[in-house]
Amino acid sequence: RWFNASYAILTDLNNWDYNLFGGLPANDESKATVQQLLPEWWDVTDKASADETIEWLISEGHRMDFAEMMDMLTEDGFGDIPEAERADYLLNNYKNMTDEIEQQYAAFYAGYDEKGIDVMSAWDYSRAMSLCGFYYQAGYYTETEALDKSLEIAQTIQGMYGSWDEFMESYFLGYEWWAEQDSAERRAIYDELKAADNSMYSLDFGMPLEKTW
Repeated sequence: RWFNASYAILTDLNNWDYNLFGGLPANDESKATVQQLLPEWWDVTDKASADETIEWLISEGHRMDFAEMMDMLTEDGFGDIPEAERADYLLNNYKNMTDEIEQQYAAFYAGYDEKGIDVMSAWDYSRAMSLCGFYYQAGYYTETEALDKSLEIAQTIQGMYGSWDEFMESYFLGYEWWAEQDSAERRAIYDELKAADNSMYSLDFGMPLEKTW
């Protein structure tokens, strides 16, 4: 349930069952469905490409591009500009900036300045957790392989964040960076899942995670 909680928003968006590992019952129909989705969204077609993609998310992910952009802004003196003036500075000094994007980038920079790269790293780690389930469904990982990798990533996540809310705030910011749009829909799903009876988010975020399979 802890593993499933780390990517339950995506599962809900897919209209799948967040109580199931990978979101679907493990059968031939699910296998065919996920094998069709993985090349489209991840360019994953076999075990080798599955390994390569998940290791990229764990070791680099979208957070590296994010950090490079924030560091570039720092080099341009962005950090010396008062926060209230940063959005206007972006609009006036960078091409292809819109009002919405300038506000986002100002918020990205404030978060990066306070927390560093982990302000959005949960986006990469949540997606890596979801891939473990997808790889199991697709038949690229055995159940044991998928759960072992999930445990490894989950323990890393626990060392970086102190609560589900903190993890999800990082996830939402990462989504906004990746999608270049607000995260209102995903935030609403999280609030709904938290309020549900026997919510998986009632699990202690810092609970001991140990191999039991």
